[in-house]
Amino acid sequence: GELTVSTPITLSGLGNGTYTVAVTGKNSAGVYQAVNTLSRSWTVNASLADVRINEVLARNESIGVDTPDMIELYNPGNNPVDLSGMGLTDDPAVPKKFTFPVGSSLPGGQYLTLTADELGFGLNQNGDSLWLFNANSSVRDSISFGFQAPDYSIGRHADGSWGLTRPNFGGPNVAQRAADPHYAKINEWLTR
Repeated sequence: GELTVSTPITLSGLGNGTYTVAVTGKNSAGVYQAVNTLSRSWTVNASLADVRINEVLARNESIGVDTPDMIELYNPGNNPVDLSGMGLTDDPAVPKKFTFPVGSSLPGGQYLTLTADELGFGLNQNGDSLWLFNANSSVRDSISFGFQAPDYSIGRHADGSWGLTRPNFGGPNVAQRAADPHYAKINEWLTR
């Protein structure tokens, strides 16, 4: 059957430690599942340095004459992150299509912008995924997205959720309000 979530799970202000979320589902007949579904465990350690995918532009039509797809990483912590051996890819079967060279780092509170030319791969404007892998090839962060609006990026908002943004590589993401759905019109219909 189809899975729907009526209330998203949002966690904030977690102290240092390891966490797992247990969820009990209820089907449309009102029957609860017999066994809880467990999330992957994650660990919060505020003293560790961090790096994450922060902004993605997969349909660049006019931002810079020769500028292709763009990806931004961000270090929200205070400590520098050693990027040596970490990798970026659009194909999880090839975790390191792009590998950061030894000695690469990202200082605390700083952004790093990479273009498709630097990475050696691009992103599909009709929908794709991007993974950031640790040096040991474990997944550090990822984002999957659908069809992209021209010259708009997708980026993390202050609460960590992803949304439409105006490109602002090298600085804080600028949320862009999506079009009002009341003005959406169906202009073509095909039946068989």
